[in-house]
Amino acid sequence: MNRATMQKVMYEVFNECDALRQAGQQEYAHDEGNAFANFERVGEQLLLDRKQVLLVYAQKHYDGVASFVAGHTSQREDVRGRINDLIVYLCLLRGMIEEEQHVAMMESAAIARQAVQTQAPPATTEPEVAPFIATPQDFGPRRV
Repeated sequence: MNRATMQKVMYEVFNECDALRQAGQQEYAHDEGNAFANFERVGEQLLLDRKQVLLVYAQKHYDGVASFVAGHTSQREDVRGRINDLIVYLCLLRGMIEEEQHVAMMESAAIARQAVQTQAPPATTEPEVAPFIATPQDFGPRRV
């Protein structure tokens, strides 16, 4: 396959994966504001992290791809569908990681802001000196 044809395949796969993700959101997430709601719900029930739940779901499709590569070509689902499912799961995992890093960064920034706001002014180690106030005698005739 030449590079131009491979480029077309990639665009086709990405479009299929986007449609698959949108359909999955409708079917499983049940929460317009949370793309990971299904993974979080199942994670709470099974006492697993949402990324672990995602990995379990993805593993089924990986096993199907591995079976195809090993020569088992008659499967319930076309291997291209399993590949697309894996791509979608990996993109969802990427989204989880992005979200977790963003949240961690925001929490760190909030903690730093709070520490600065509650921090007492630094104590000075220099003795306090009265300011110099000039008097007329200070500007009198100079003696040498």
